[in-house]
Amino acid sequence: MAKFNFTNAVSRVLGKMITRKNPDDALAGAAEGGLEKTLGVWDLIILGVGAIIGSGIFAIVGIAAAGSPDGSSPGAGPALAVSMVIAAIACVFSALCYCEFATMIPVAGGAYTYTFATLGEFAAWIVGWILMLEYAIGFIAVACAWTNHFIQFMQGFSAFLPAWLVNPPVWLVNDCRSAIHYCNTHGLDAQTAIPHVMGIPISLNLPAIIMIALITAILVKGTKDSAKMAGLMVAVKLGVIALFVLAGLFYIKPENWTPFAPNGFEGIFMGAFIIFFAYIGFDALATAAKE
Repeated sequence: MAKFNFTNAVSRVLGKMITRKNPDDALAGAAEGGLEKTLGVWDLIILGVGAIIGSGIFAIVGIAAAGSPDGSSPGAGPALAVSMVIAAIACVFSALCYCEFATMIPVAGGAYTYTFATLGEFAAWIVGWILMLEYAIGFIAVACAWTNHFIQFMQGFSAFLPAWLVNPPVWLVNDCRSAIHYCNTHGLDAQTAIPHVMGIPISLNLPAIIMIALITAILVKGTKDSAKMAGLMVAVKLGVIALFVLAGLFYIKPENWTPFAPNGFEGIFMGAFIIFFAYIGFDALATAAKE
């Protein structure tokens, strides 16, 4: 019976962890037959624009301007315009980095592929999970923001819709932390407003869950159908932004710009940091390029 050699075993494991993928092998693998590649240049542009506009414009721009509800991050106030300029500069450099990834390893220009080819399999595994967490946080933020907009939209039809639909229970449209914060700020008792099972509060964002399920069903149909839906949504988003700008021109009040930066540079840079959250579209675009 062969004697187990701990040193050799560790060496093999470490060697596997730092094994790098040869770019030529990656190119050869991409050239082999596989799933049909259905996306074009415009499809990729639409996917990237859709991801950037969704998370960076509609979901968190209000938090960047006013600050977080719990006061953990200061808002930029009217200086949000400066925050956007700073975030745009950072996004340009981030986009240039992804362009460099895509040209050095022209398979899929995502961070995972680049890390696999330069640092090894273990580092790429870590980056892959980081990206998974990044996408999960991004989608959760957008889904929760969508719920807030949806509830506000339904409240506009309070004269025609039933009360349970216009004002649903707080524990059905918020996560646990948000539901407790809502109860505290509106003078409600969280112990009675939120159901508990064995002392554990039960709260879920049901509209966000339903919306994610619908989007998942569209994605399951295929990449091309998903790209068509993304194109439709991007057209709607751009139309909403144009309508907002045109309508907002008649409601500009310069007196509201004072103080311009209520929280100073801390608020401005925190606003830029929050808005930079939109850069997730770069990695989605570079990864989808393989399609």
